[in-house]
Order: sequence, then C-alpha cells, then structure tokens
Amino acid sequence: MNATSKDASTSEGMRNPLPFIHLGGTSANDLLMLARDVLDSLRDARHKIQRAAPNARDYLDREHLRAAHELYHARIAYVDSLIAGYTTDAEHACEQLP
Repeated sequence: MNATSKDASTSEGMRNPLPFIHLGGTSANDLLMLARDVLDSLRDARHKIQRAAPNARDYLDREHLRAAHELYHARIAYVDSLIAGYTTDAEHACEQLP
C-alpha cells in the first residue's frame, strides 16, 4: 500500500486534497466505490440537465433565451468540474489498491 498524501487541482484552480490511505482509515476499495457512486449520479444529473436545455420556443424574448443558455452552460460546466474532481479521487483510490 502506498502511503502518500497528494493534492490535485480542480478545473477552478482549487486545491483537492486527496485522502491519505492507511490501515486505520477507509479502505481504498471503499473510497473507490464511493467515488464511482457519486460519478454515476453526476453523469445521470448531467444527462438530465442536457435534456432540460433551453429551447427557443419557450422564450419569447431573445435576451431571456441568451441568459437561459448562459446559465445552462454554467450548470453543465459546474457538473463537469465535479465529475473531473471525483474522477481524480477515484483514480487516486485505484492507484492505492493492492
């Protein structure tokens, strides 16, 4: 078991402290399974957000449509950043498996 503590950077430039995997803590396998569960949920949420994308027929004003598209893209980008962070967590846990 590799007992190293690392940091990763998120797409927002935030520090993502990775867990120090050791015998007294949560196992690498459990951390991997938790990260995979979160990733499955985030990917499902991203798909549902995509299905709810703004449609021009629902906005009579072009400025409102533009604002709705900006918000939509910001939401997708936020979920993508969460997916990237949890992917890093899962990869880190996977590297620690025996």
